[in-house]
Amino acid sequence: MIQRKLTKFLPFSPLQLYELVLDINSYPKFIPWCAASRVLETHEDYLIADLVIKFSGLSEKYTSKVIKFPYENTQHFAEIKVELISGPFKHLYNYWKFNGQENGTEIEFEIAFSFNSSILEKLMSLMFEKALVKMIDAFEEQANKIYK
Repeated sequence: MIQRKLTKFLPFSPLQLYELVLDINSYPKFIPWCAASRVLETHEDYLIADLVIKFSGLSEKYTSKVIKFPYENTQHFAEIKVELISGPFKHLYNYWKFNGQENGTEIEFEIAFSFNSSILEKLMSLMFEKALVKMIDAFEEQANKIYK
């Protein structure tokens, strides 16, 4: 299983970053390897979404449940949890926490996954650290375009 945790401070509000991460239909516009994304169902406290990822010549589609814990002014943070429904993974979980600070937000991002294919798992383990940084940077660049 591949597991990583990343923390980064961004000069945006928790609500802005929370809404950006939940804008799943826009992912292909700014996440380099996201070929397609679509919210299939919208509920008050969760979404069901499909993502198609193209990476190193491979294309895989997966469906996930995106659980929303909205921003509340009294708590100064918001959370999003993502759980696998179907796809090429044995296991997939990721977690976003947006902690409001004086001049922005500290993002905590955790991800854990394993693939059904050991070949795919080996390939991803070699490149995942760089891919994770690129993904977080893509969210930061998109936030700069939208909110600055």
